[in-house]
Amino acid sequence: MTSISTRTAALLLTALLGFASAAQAAPEDDLRQATRNGSTAQITALLSEGADPNLFMENGDTLFTYAMRSDAPEAARVIMDDPRFKTNLANRFGETPLMLAVFKGQKPIFEALLARGADVNGAKNWTALHYAATEGRDDFVKALIEKGADVNAQTTAGVTALHMAARKPDRAAVMTLLRAGAYRDLCTDRGLSPADFAKNAGDEELGNYLAVERCAYKGPRPKTAK
Repeated sequence: MTSISTRTAALLLTALLGFASAAQAAPEDDLRQATRNGSTAQITALLSEGADPNLFMENGDTLFTYAMRSDAPEAARVIMDDPRFKTNLANRFGETPLMLAVFKGQKPIFEALLARGADVNGAKNWTALHYAATEGRDDFVKALIEKGADVNAQTTAGVTALHMAARKPDRAAVMTLLRAGAYRDLCTDRGLSPADFAKNAGDEELGNYLAVERCAYKGPRPKTAK
């Protein structure tokens, strides 16, 4: 009888712990669902009840980057306005909140993130400046440079923001980057220069303007290079 009672008590304790765990997880699951739905009212309520604004979605996005990618900036703004929100928290793809704000062209959110100290050079591969150049957002390019963005930052494949501005092609962004010190002779790991990107995009004139005799580096520059 004693052993049966002990076993029963253990099972009951396990069940109770399971129920408690499920109860704790529920607000987080609800917050994920509210983010999927873009429900600002529900997100606000759940955050006020203590749900974590820095949760990750099943696809690898953070709540914020998921909302931005889903064209729900109002939901993203509610999430970022929570005092616990981590301004530089990247999703599983290496994208920071600032990068998604740039990608989606959400100027008010972009400016709010910068005001909160978002790191313009925090990403390890693509940066917010790459995204701004890719989308041809010269105003974002200028704002990022003013905040100290590295105009010659390269991806693991050696791509710079100048490559992406030339690929668009966006001459305004190209000129902004050049004036800020962007190098024309940094090439990708395939040996492609910004001029090659411009020509491949059909802008022969821009390609000729950006032309260089040879690549300074093929792929990312050595870490010791200045």
